[in-house]
Amino acid sequence: MSVSLDLLADSLADFIKEELTFKKFNAKKAVNTKAVRILQEIQDVLACESKSDFEVVEEIVCIFEKHNISAEGRHDFG
Repeated sequence: MSVSLDLLADSLADFIKEELTFKKFNAKKAVNTKAVRILQEIQDVLACESKSDFEVVEEIVCIFEKHNISAEGRHDFG
């Protein structure tokens, strides 16, 4: 990233943090709710017995990517 984008990102993060604190946003509740939804998606994939192990892992990595969770390069087969 460029310096200006880094500074903008930092300023936006500070602004969001201030706004969420001001409005008494329950971050823990929001995170837990999203985490439970992600786990349900993963559980649904694991329950499908017709898929190979490779397909299951591929779908779980795709779920991670959909929710902006790093798969630590596990999905890069290039």
